[in-house]
Amino acid sequence: MDAENYIPVNSAGIPINGIQPVAEIFNLKQFKKLDQKTLDNVPGKNGYDHNFCCKIENSDEIVKMATLKSTKTGRIMQISGSQVRIKFRKKVL
Repeated sequence: MDAENYIPVNSAGIPINGIQPVAEIFNLKQFKKLDQKTLDNVPGKNGYDHNFCCKIENSDEIVKMATLKSTKTGRIMQISGSQVRIKFRKKVL
């Protein structure tokens, strides 16, 4: 996830505390295996269900937002867009 900031949510998925810098569990700039242990460590115990901020302001500029990689097949998917935020959802199993 090419994001410097994210929007925290409460256990009901309601945004709280405005935009915050990514740190530790929310820093997804490096590939991270999203297994049950990782999901259990996300605050709220609901996994990832957050908006990540890939740009500071709205513009037509297209930026890389995320790269997903399958450990089973090795397939890679890159996501780019002109939006400010990208929603990432990976729920607890």
